[in-house]
Amino acid sequence: MKKILSVCLILLSNELLAASTDNFGFVASNNQDPIFIEKCSEYRNAKLANDITTLLTFVDPKFLEKDLIHKATKHVRKVSKKYNKRFGGKSYQLSENRLVENSDESLAGVKVVWRSEKSSFHEGCAFDKITSSNKWKIRVK
Repeated sequence: MKKILSVCLILLSNELLAASTDNFGFVASNNQDPIFIEKCSEYRNAKLANDITTLLTFVDPKFLEKDLIHKATKHVRKVSKKYNKRFGGKSYQLSENRLVENSDESLAGVKVVWRSEKSSFHEGCAFDKITSSNKWKIRVK
C-alpha cells in the first residue's frame, strides 16, 4: 500500500510541477497588471471548491518535491477548510473586485468585497514579485 501511495505522490508531484508554471511565477508587466485579478479569482475559486490540485499550482515548486508534497498538501487543505468555514454556503454578492494601489513595485494586491442583506465580507489576495525577475507569486494563506 505504501508503494502505491508513493507512486501516486510522485505522479501527482510531476503533474503539479508541469502545471505550476501557470500560477507560480506568472509574468506581470507591473503591480497594476489585470492578471492579478484573474489569479486571485482562480485562487479563491479553488479554495471554495476545495480543489487541492489547483491550489498546489500556486505553491513554490520546491515544496512539490516528493519529500515535501505532503506538507504542501496539508497546508492548502487547511487554507481551503478555513476559507470554506468563513465563506462557504453563504449568499454573498460580489460588490468590489479591484487592484490595490501600492507604491512598492515588488508587491501587488487585489481587494474583494462581498455583500449580503445583513453583512459584508472583505477579503483579497497579496502577491510578491520573485526577486530579480518580472515573475510573481501569490501569498498562499
